[in-house]
Amino acid sequence: MDAGYALDGHKEMNQAMTDLLNPYQRDKKQKNDWLEKLDFKIKDASSEKADVLYFVGCTTALTPQIQTVALNTAKVLRKLGVDFSVSSAS
Repeated sequence: MDAGYALDGHKEMNQAMTDLLNPYQRDKKQKNDWLEKLDFKIKDASSEKADVLYFVGCTTALTPQIQTVALNTAKVLRKLGVDFSVSSAS
């Protein structure tokens, strides 16, 4: 890429990763929108301590068809009594 040999699509994805922290060209503020679908609050790792940090990642967080993975994982962790948080900055 630095040598100038990249497909246009790769350049766009690289720029999105740099600017938006995801390859989908979606606003990084949308990464935690899935949390609003839960009927309980999850700790924010930037301000609250927890034993476990659940890293959801951009694909799960930003792809509606698989957001259920994040939702169900959070529900299982809660049901098991795991003290966990998610990062609001990711």
